[in-house]
Amino acid sequence: MESLIKKLQSLQNKTTANGCTEQEALHAAEKVAELLDKYGLSIEQLKLDTAKDECSAGAFDLGSKRQTHPVVLCMSAIAKYTSTKSWYKHGGNGPIEYTFFGFRTDVEIAGWLLKTFKEAMDTSYMVYFATYTGTLHWKTVRKAFTDGMSDRLNARLHQLTEKRSKPPVVEAETEMDAPKSYELMVLKERNVKKAFEGLKLRIRHSYRSNSNDDSAEAYLAGAEAGDLVALNAGELQ
Repeated sequence: MESLIKKLQSLQNKTTANGCTEQEALHAAEKVAELLDKYGLSIEQLKLDTAKDECSAGAFDLGSKRQTHPVVLCMSAIAKYTSTKSWYKHGGNGPIEYTFFGFRTDVEIAGWLLKTFKEAMDTSYMVYFATYTGTLHWKTVRKAFTDGMSDRLNARLHQLTEKRSKPPVVEAETEMDAPKSYELMVLKERNVKKAFEGLKLRIRHSYRSNSNDDSAEAYLAGAEAGDLVALNAGELQ
């Protein structure tokens, strides 16, 4: 693949702007099309296959310093949905950084979802607790509520991810016109993984404790609130 990419790049550089004649440029373009067809590739695939150097990290500050915000429970699902990698770390006396790694646009979408979920959790919990008449401590109620909300948000993201991850089914006679979105997604995820491994980070996995059975009501209320969050990134420029 690397040899093929170099050959294609060399051919693509044979343009009139680079001193080639019009005939030489046309011949090079024809050769590029011939090689792409021979190996079943596309220009988009080649760009992705050489784009691992374009991956970068985006760190987001949610205003938490001592304890992670419950939205951290949604980071893995967000990362999977946006084809990114995620982690968080305490910065000593500074704020906790919630980080996504991948292609720039994907990182921006991941950050937008993280902030949207965080704001939705905070607002929904305050509305719920304002009318709460039980006897449980507010911390227990908050944990159960945000657990339920994060579980529902994660489930919704997993459904969208699974739907996108299935290879397109095409009829035999239209196979040549089938969209390449699935193949491009697989290539993108592969390159993000390669670039992420190159960071050589030491990541420790964390696990949450289950909510108390006495707070099941708050958990279910959180799950219902998770259904009301819009997953539309229309505000993202």
